[in-house]
Amino acid sequence: MFGSAQRHLYRNPVKRFFYALIGIPRIADQNRARRVLRIIRKINLPEKPKILDAGFGGGFYSLWLAGQFPFAEITAIDSDKKKVKDFKFLVSKENLVNINVVHCDLSKIDFHSSFDLILCIDVLEHIEDDEKVLNNFLKALEPQGWLIIHVPQLNQKFLFTKRTFGYGKAHIREGYSQMGIISMLIKRGFALVKTEISFSSLASLAVEIDEAIWQSKFYSL
Repeated sequence: MFGSAQRHLYRNPVKRFFYALIGIPRIADQNRARRVLRIIRKINLPEKPKILDAGFGGGFYSLWLAGQFPFAEITAIDSDKKKVKDFKFLVSKENLVNINVVHCDLSKIDFHSSFDLILCIDVLEHIEDDEKVLNNFLKALEPQGWLIIHVPQLNQKFLFTKRTFGYGKAHIREGYSQMGIISMLIKRGFALVKTEISFSSLASLAVEIDEAIWQSKFYSL
């Protein structure tokens, strides 16, 4: 189950059971993951792929990839020391030997044609020099490698809530327009294969309801 390993981080038995049963309980995370994982399944990766999870956050994607590609070499990088510590704990609890967890700033990585796949999911909006990071990604990819990026949509519309800049997280920027991120990638020499919008109007409504529950006292129980 996608995100079920997070149960190891909680003492509350109800939360542990909930994560073990359904994985990540947030609608936004599940919707985003469903799209990203569908794309990964479609691309042609070697039998023993080298993968970079750039800004792994909770480590959900690295853990899924480790299960799907047991012969993969996965490098999971994040600049948050607490997340690195927690993820190393999860990797050990899941007895995974093909994930290397690294504390590092993505603007300072210096890989050369090292990866068949780079994942960067909801990370660029947190980084001041996002163009530098994209340059680093291009250098780090094998010539026929794949880059999968997900970023927040600029000026995303919601029915009942009004979000302020940096809502809930330390965002450097609110998000990106579709043409804006496409332009950044093409300018750096990436061959664009496909872009799509993750959240339809109905999905956005579900996310609003989800976040109302997530921020309520109900989840803190």
